[in-house]
Amino acid sequence: MEAYRKSMASHNLPVFTSVILTWMICSYFPAICSANRNRCTMSTSLVTIQDRRIIDGDTRATMYCSATVEVNQCEGLCKSWELPSATSPNGFDKVLWKEIGQRSKGRTRGINTLGRNRKSCKCCKERYLESRTVLLTECRDLPRADGGVLLPGYVYPLEITEPASCRCETCTI
Repeated sequence: MEAYRKSMASHNLPVFTSVILTWMICSYFPAICSANRNRCTMSTSLVTIQDRRIIDGDTRATMYCSATVEVNQCEGLCKSWELPSATSPNGFDKVLWKEIGQRSKGRTRGINTLGRNRKSCKCCKERYLESRTVLLTECRDLPRADGGVLLPGYVYPLEITEPASCRCETCTI
């Protein structure tokens, strides 16, 4: 019995070592281990709105306003399947998947078999949009490229639309 335990311990050591090694790799390099997961998130980026032509309602004077504002954007990766195609104009065809999900005797049958039920091409997109007002704070009498002079005290409100939430959605190719 003792010899059996020693032989089993030596067989389990490589399995234990590979589990620990996999855990360490996934801890330090999560992108490697999460390649099959959806990673669609909302981030912010700086956008420069340049030289919007504005006509003052009171004086009818024309000015050009600019600003750099922080806006939300959707970015990330989503599970998506495509196949190369010689007949498609862009060189790829969408793979359509059919998930039956019927349980028979404790087993799931028919998962991920080719079918025509649902498009599998997924893109990271905005779930819904929100409007908000940003202030263009650098107003000039001429466009910046033409050497416009800064007009102190002028501010122009501009309404922008940006994502309020992001998720993986069916692509509209």
